[in-house]
Amino acid sequence: YGYEYLGNSSRLVITPLTDRCYMTLGAAMFTRRGGNPLGPAGTGKTETVKALGVALGRPVVVLNADTSFDALAMSRILGGIVQSGCWLCVDEINRLEPAVLSLLSEQIAAIQQVLRRGASSMAFLGKEMPVAGNAALFVTLNPAGEG
Repeated sequence: YGYEYLGNSSRLVITPLTDRCYMTLGAAMFTRRGGNPLGPAGTGKTETVKALGVALGRPVVVLNADTSFDALAMSRILGGIVQSGCWLCVDEINRLEPAVLSLLSEQIAAIQQVLRRGASSMAFLGKEMPVAGNAALFVTLNPAGEG
């Protein structure tokens, strides 16, 4: 990530399911879409996204969603991700308030459309901002709101 030393990090155990998840997420990123690993709580959805980021040399920001997030905070986070080229993984997106989730969905769709077009900038939050083409967006959720 720009030649800074990050130290040794723990590694995810690679299983055939992890490989399949890597391939699926990689194909989604190739088409400039995000990914949504789905499964029960504690099965490694977020850790898999983080491990893929490490394997590809991309910084991954994990945002643990809850009802305290408002729309403006989420928008600012998305803007920073798009400008910096980091990956964002919104963990347990189902915990967001419906109004915030709706706005987040619209903004993610707009960002993915800009990434697919290969544009170098986009209008976001009333301003023109640069777009780093290597940004990626992921969400995780637990079925039926478990966990």
